[in-house]
Amino acid sequence: MPRNVVFLMGRLGNQLFQYSFAQWLHDRTGLPSRFDLSMVGRAGLTGPRVLQDAMWESRVRGSSLMPVPQGRLDPLARLLRIGRRPRDLTVDLSARGDVPVVRTTGSWYLGYWQRVEYAVAARDELRDMFALSNGQRDPVVRVHVRRGDYVALGQSADDTWFQRAVATALEAGGPDLVEVVSDDPGWCVGTLTLPVPFSVINGGSVLSDFESLARAEVLVATGSTFSWWAAFLGGPKIVHGPQVLPPALWSPMDALLVP
Repeated sequence: MPRNVVFLMGRLGNQLFQYSFAQWLHDRTGLPSRFDLSMVGRAGLTGPRVLQDAMWESRVRGSSLMPVPQGRLDPLARLLRIGRRPRDLTVDLSARGDVPVVRTTGSWYLGYWQRVEYAVAARDELRDMFALSNGQRDPVVRVHVRRGDYVALGQSADDTWFQRAVATALEAGGPDLVEVVSDDPGWCVGTLTLPVPFSVINGGSVLSDFESLARAEVLVATGSTFSWWAAFLGGPKIVHGPQVLPPALWSPMDALLVP
């Protein structure tokens, strides 16, 4: 039977775009969408358990054991997939990805697919999976400090940027309570300075950190897919700077820009 197969790769933000892209393909073609797990395996699936289970149950069986296209065994990787069908492989590793030619016979799709039109396709379903459909808000300004790989890539925001962003949030009527969510809480405690007292959430999981950002009344968001999805699904007021993600991705949100 014809089908579309979407590769899962990266962490939560990237996988949410790929999951949504699979839904967009299904809406366009009427074909079932499946997932190739060769880049993540079972252990690399992210998000709430219901989302992980949905991706696992829709996997191409055996895909986690296959070599990855464009890797060291690229010819073998392509041959294995052609044998399993569909016969076409679409690769676009740019952040947004061009809108692909949608084939009625299906294709394997390897890419990031960071477009609003893809995200919209699964927004309501993902809100339910993250238990965000009730629109509940915490009366707090939450600040997402993304460091990790962004430090090595030179894409992390500096202390001065966060000072301006929090000041902007407060001037716009944000709550007085300020909390910081980060993959590097030690740096935040020792280095980060803000114009008001703040606390750093420590010891949270990736999922609890994501839900904290999504439920904030105001979110200070860095240019990462993690921030973007928290804003897109949770619907807080947004303060952000266009650092990494394509600016068009922020267009569906009411945002205050901080240079």
